[in-house]
Amino acid sequence: RTTAARLSTLYTLENHTSPFTLIISVEALMRKVVPKGIISEQSELVMAENECDQDDLMTSLEKLGYENVALVQSIGDFSVRGGIIDIFPPPFLDPGNNQVTIDGPIRLDFFGDTIETIRCFDPISQRSYNNIEEAIILPVHDALLPKENNNGIRNVLRSLREAGQQLQWDESATARIEEQLKNQQKFAGIEFFLPLFYEGNGSSGPSTLFEYLGDDTIFLLQDMEAIQQTSKLVSERIEVNFREARGNNYPALPTEQIFLLPDNLKQELSN
Repeated sequence: RTTAARLSTLYTLENHTSPFTLIISVEALMRKVVPKGIISEQSELVMAENECDQDDLMTSLEKLGYENVALVQSIGDFSVRGGIIDIFPPPFLDPGNNQVTIDGPIRLDFFGDTIETIRCFDPISQRSYNNIEEAIILPVHDALLPKENNNGIRNVLRSLREAGQQLQWDESATARIEEQLKNQQKFAGIEFFLPLFYEGNGSSGPSTLFEYLGDDTIFLLQDMEAIQQTSKLVSERIEVNFREARGNNYPALPTEQIFLLPDNLKQELSN
């Protein structure tokens, strides 16, 4: 749910057409994120009264991190019952009216390969309401492979092995992660390997939130002294975790590849 909220916010920042207020903690501001443009590029647009191959859609959902379940109840679930596909995506801007956010699961009712209707529904009662013309199905995890690149996973695995050799990771731990990636299994902490997915795949690496914001963005900083103190404490905690992982030869990338360090954060804010 936390990942979905982050991706939904980043997607909104990419596609907003009106002024907005973003409230964010310093720790979230320090975290590097999916490169700008990737979320919109990877998302699936479905439209009522348009053709859509159900098998292709289900394959896309799995690549975006969705899980096929019996009953859709939480973000990241989808289910198939005959000609009906239920999906619970992160909140998204209604393509027909981007002043409105659709926050909840959607139900695609197919006739053959044509989507007859798209409706919102209550995940508790499972009752449908409110027809919409279009829906944006956003990813539900950060680690995304290039959409049209069959070599994507190979590049990630090669980067993983190179990092493992350079940083002297435990071979068995590295092999477990490699196997999970080969089988497209998501695991806790996969977001801390973002550079493996976004360096050398047509991208210079993960973005900072600042790259999603326009040059005319105004920052209102509540208690700058507390912000600096918090950023220092967060950085120290991350560094301790990294040193502990390194001490056990457990796979972990250097802090600066995944987070903005306090001096970098200060520089970005001053810009």
